[in-house]
Amino acid sequence: MTDIKDLDRLTRGKARAEVLRTTVVASIRSVHELALRVSSEPNVVPQFLVAVTDLDMLWTPFKLEDEAVLGFLVSLDKISEYASGLPAEVRALITESKAIADSLIPKGADAVDMSYINSNFISRNVPTPLAPPTVINNSNSRLPEIPLPKFDGDFKYWPTFRDRFKALVDSRSNLTPIDKMYYLIGCLRGSAAEAVRSIPVASDSYDLAWTTLSNRFNRPRMVATSLVDKLLNVPSSTQESLPELTSFLCEFSESVSLLNALNIPDLSSFLLFALAFRRLPISTRKLFESTVKSDYPSMSELLTFVESRVSILELVGDPSSKTNKGTTASKPFYGDQLRKGGDRHKGQQSSHVTSFVTAESNKSCPCCSEPHLLESCPRFKSWTADDRTRWTREKKLCFMCFSASHWSNQCKSKTRCHLCNRRHHHLVHIQPTEQRNRNEAPRSDT
Repeated sequence: MTDIKDLDRLTRGKARAEVLRTTVVASIRSVHELALRVSSEPNVVPQFLVAVTDLDMLWTPFKLEDEAVLGFLVSLDKISEYASGLPAEVRALITESKAIADSLIPKGADAVDMSYINSNFISRNVPTPLAPPTVINNSNSRLPEIPLPKFDGDFKYWPTFRDRFKALVDSRSNLTPIDKMYYLIGCLRGSAAEAVRSIPVASDSYDLAWTTLSNRFNRPRMVATSLVDKLLNVPSSTQESLPELTSFLCEFSESVSLLNALNIPDLSSFLLFALAFRRLPISTRKLFESTVKSDYPSMSELLTFVESRVSILELVGDPSSKTNKGTTASKPFYGDQLRKGGDRHKGQQSSHVTSFVTAESNKSCPCCSEPHLLESCPRFKSWTADDRTRWTREKKLCFMCFSASHWSNQCKSKTRCHLCNRRHHHLVHIQPTEQRNRNEAPRSDT
């Protein structure tokens, strides 16, 4: 049944391609017949000169349909039915027609000069044909349409969208404000569309909508910060190879070029600011953002602000330091504080429970102090497996869950390494070729 359906589909496809090919060939033949009538019927010259310009466009669909017919015949095992001489015949008709057209127009003419044709027909006392339109060298010739940009609210792409939309739509004086408004709404998606949803579509609303979008998504500081974060999170190269060095070059060249394009007044000071700012508590960052005025704060501005906060805390007293002194049990325990010879003291059970809950609620990465798990730390993951294993052992962390509250043999986690199926985390798995002398290291699967 399937073969019958395929055969029927191929037969119908061949018939369709043959019909389309025959239609195109008929159009080409009609132009050729018109070319043959030029010498005896001068009044058909204007019609022929217009029709001959379609020959190149007719050749492309002919080739496509002819190749389609050949493909169907091969699939149907009927290759003998293919008219192999048809392409050459059609090409000859096109060449002859274009040659006749060239003979009617002086070569190298900047415009079609019908006086040359007229001189050939005046002696025959025939009506002078109408001159075709003059060919003008216009620099604004029609080019393929440039699609309008789209914007979904991602602030990183606002500069690109802004520049492209201004060049394609906003700068055109022949467009009315209401037309520009419709074009703008058609380019917006997601949160960008939501930002102007309440603005009515009217001729006097275009400037308001554009200003709203600019105030909402023009965040050059966030773009610069994201580029700095991207550079800081580039993984370390493990060996000198062409792919890794090429990736390194592309990442840094692109980011540095984009940073330079932002025209930051003092790029070096802003880079230092970006490094230091991410190390401050979130509450301090919020206070700084509420007072900063410049788009690109400098390191000196941040240090001045922190100095003012230190002075304020010295005057009013720092409540956090008093809390830390009075509640030592709330501090998380690491290393030997929670274990002694691998066993926990029953008398400190309640204190340990409190410490565990506090540590979970205030969890920060022991590698970079950022608010994420160790297994998600970009810095930790950029190290080699041997360096990660050594660091984990020095910090006395569990080789399965990276907790400091127990040894690996007491870990209740059911996770196993997906590389070797042994009882350790896959980030501390060492390949046999990389394995060193580990007699001094504790075994993670015991």
